[in-house]
Amino acid sequence: MYFKSHAARLFEFKGARRGNDVVRVVLLAALNNGYVEGSADYLGLCGQTVRNHLKQQHPSRLLEANIELVAAMKRLGALSKPLILAVDWHDEMYYGSPEVEGVVGTQPKKGSSHAYRFATASVLLHGERLTLATVPMTKEPLVKHVTELLNQTFKLGVKVKLLLFDRGYYSVDLMRHLDSLGVSYVVQLPSRIKGLKGGRR
Repeated sequence: MYFKSHAARLFEFKGARRGNDVVRVVLLAALNNGYVEGSADYLGLCGQTVRNHLKQQHPSRLLEANIELVAAMKRLGALSKPLILAVDWHDEMYYGSPEVEGVVGTQPKKGSSHAYRFATASVLLHGERLTLATVPMTKEPLVKHVTELLNQTFKLGVKVKLLLFDRGYYSVDLMRHLDSLGVSYVVQLPSRIKGLKGGRR
């Protein structure tokens, strides 16, 4: 009930019943790491209707919710020490027109070669992943979106002990930038680079 009432405050709906249905779908999708359509079907609701109501919400309200959550955890001491953060990028496969803003080309998967791509900075706490920052990825250099992730993290008052990157982030420019900031990091080397086991500052 706490999560339900807290999530309900993030949205603005014209009808109480309609808002309650949307919150139920959003919570189920989040808990199962699933999709709106499947979660709506499971609850006997219309996925398209839920999506239409979500589109009417301002994204800033969801960002504010994440800030509130981090602030609450800091008050409990969960994020008081310097943290090890994992930086990853994610592709959410897209099946509409490739000309839509924010859609990029990617490796073919599930019948599509286009996706919404975004990057996250996350910390693992007691076996649960907590996302601290997220940014869309289009055609900008890696340095740009990593810098934005760090800026968002620092604004939350979180101290970074170490950044972890997979091989997709291997970039001399990125490593030079992190060196200039004095940020420690580990980058997985691409398989094409022979003779070295890993990179770390």
